[in-house]
Amino acid sequence: DSPNMASSSHVAYSDETHHNVGRYRGIGLVTIPHESANGSSAELRRLLDESDVKEFQWKKFDSARERFAACKMLEFALDQIGVAPMRLDILVWDTEDSRHKIRGRDDTGNLHRMYHHLFKHVLCERWPDGSTWCLYPDEQGEMDWESVDYFLDKVSDRFEAPRDLFSGDKFRIRLKREFRVETITPVDSQQEPLVQLAD
Repeated sequence: DSPNMASSSHVAYSDETHHNVGRYRGIGLVTIPHESANGSSAELRRLLDESDVKEFQWKKFDSARERFAACKMLEFALDQIGVAPMRLDILVWDTEDSRHKIRGRDDTGNLHRMYHHLFKHVLCERWPDGSTWCLYPDEQGEMDWESVDYFLDKVSDRFEAPRDLFSGDKFRIRLKREFRVETITPVDSQQEPLVQLAD
């Protein structure tokens, strides 16, 4: 266990797709109790090595080798859901939908809102009350997680978090207060198979 992971009861791994390109955008989120994460990561690495895939990426899904690796990863994850337990959650949005098709839309702000919806649904509503979290997003994503993590350390427990999501600072406060996020550590997806599973 890393020191950060040991401080939480659960961990979450995320990856984004098409943050500001194309009609459909999305976020993948893998959540798991922290005591199960290292074993799951090691087994996924073994499956990838067995498939001769160094890093699974959806954009390379057109080769047979990548497809076989993806099938093995998904079979493992589906088996784990009843054992570990593990959750796989995907949020996809359509930028042509009336809720998103706004002149001058702020794609980064919209991404914050989508992360908020996903975290609220998964971290707060699908895991036991009192769960605490370490987040491991793909470092190649569009979110400025280092600034978010720095801010988490500075938030006072007495500070009343505003209800409005449109400010980055308010989003950071809500991560700490509402979702019990202890730390955020962007990781290299090539080194972390659970981020590749989110991909």
